[in-house]
Amino acid sequence: MALHPGNSITNYCSEYSAQYGESIGDEESRFSWTRSRVEPGCIRCGGFAVLHTTDCRQRCFVKHYAEVRGKLGGVKNVFYVAGAVLERDASLLLVRNLRRNGAHDWSTPGGVIDPTDASVLHGLTREVEEETGLRVLSWSGLLYEVTATSLDLGWEMRCEVHLAAEVDGEITINDPDGIVDHAAFISVDDLGEHLDLCFPWVSEPLTEWLSQRWPLGEVRNFQYEVTGSSLSSLVATRVV
Repeated sequence: MALHPGNSITNYCSEYSAQYGESIGDEESRFSWTRSRVEPGCIRCGGFAVLHTTDCRQRCFVKHYAEVRGKLGGVKNVFYVAGAVLERDASLLLVRNLRRNGAHDWSTPGGVIDPTDASVLHGLTREVEEETGLRVLSWSGLLYEVTATSLDLGWEMRCEVHLAAEVDGEITINDPDGIVDHAAFISVDDLGEHLDLCFPWVSEPLTEWLSQRWPLGEVRNFQYEVTGSSLSSLVATRVV
């Protein structure tokens, strides 16, 4: 059972009722129920899904909550994240993140995709503007996907990283989460000292893309197993 292009929320919920023998109600409550009870990701391909729009890559859309949780086993929290690669004059836009322990690290702009976002790119555009003041007017395409799983801490992070095509505005910091406290275009030659402070699942895929620049459409997948019971003790091992 999946929500494919041309298959409406109503049809999807009718399929659910037929398969699981549970009535969901009228169309409005169906939509709310579906959004709250269905994981916005695919247990087969790991891709993102948006319940009321068509996935741009037409992946196998949403799956029932119990199916997803069954596949993930000990993982209690799944975070769906998107990151943006913005380039300008041989420089890359990075943001500095203030952590709870007072430490800083750098990353590309982006963040968690909210249930209210119309699509992954809609949510990513919002995150970039909130964190940097820059508005992405168009996107070139998906560069790579990253999954990091911590069984010790019970979470999994799934991230899509997209390349921006057209950007407007000036850098202004107004992060509603209070995490980003600085943003700047960093020369590619100086990225090393900034990326050294990133988690490996942030720095390694980005560094690999910057050095190889594989063609758009050739989406690569990176998977990490994360061990450690605290932020300072985390060790990430790339498995794919």
